[in-house]
Amino acid sequence: RSGYAPFVPRQSGWTCPKLDGRQMCPILGQITWSAFLLGVESMLPRRQPRMTVALCKIIRQQAGEMMEKLIRQMLVELGEDPEREGLLKTPERVARAWGDITAGYDQKPGEMVRSALFEAEGKEMIVINDIDFFSVCEHHMLPFFGKAHVAYIPGKKIVGLSNIARVVEAYARRMQVQERMTAQIATCLMDNLEPLGVAVVLK
Repeated sequence: RSGYAPFVPRQSGWTCPKLDGRQMCPILGQITWSAFLLGVESMLPRRQPRMTVALCKIIRQQAGEMMEKLIRQMLVELGEDPEREGLLKTPERVARAWGDITAGYDQKPGEMVRSALFEAEGKEMIVINDIDFFSVCEHHMLPFFGKAHVAYIPGKKIVGLSNIARVVEAYARRMQVQERMTAQIATCLMDNLEPLGVAVVLK
């Protein structure tokens, strides 16, 4: 999400001036990975892209370690012993899994559409059925899944069919509710493909 102020490095973490200066991290703060990395990039010289990549890798590693600590603490609160054999590597596994489950925050669906546009040769409706998706309900952090059906009437351009499936996946791999996800997919196609009309159904 754009619009956040750059993050300022402190000895004990990262702070954002527009967020009352409270300590922030990509796990505990009310921000997304995209916003966090956008803030970091804004602090770095544009002529040093390698530095940006290196710093982002460090931040991701530290965030993963923070996630592991939180999961370990959750196991303790549940009454489990995180030191027993079956749970020793559970925090690491869960942290990796959540990184994959929420990978959509780092993806740019609009660019997925714009990268695969072709001249339209007709005005017939194009329909893509039964796109599998897997997401996480933001209310209880539990999985929900189903199939997406997307249709559009071309304007001047058409888009590669596989890219529509990628757009669905990018929005699914976030904390979601079905209604918002449906609207996000439709809006993305309207804004970047500019068709005469779009329909999106999630079941």
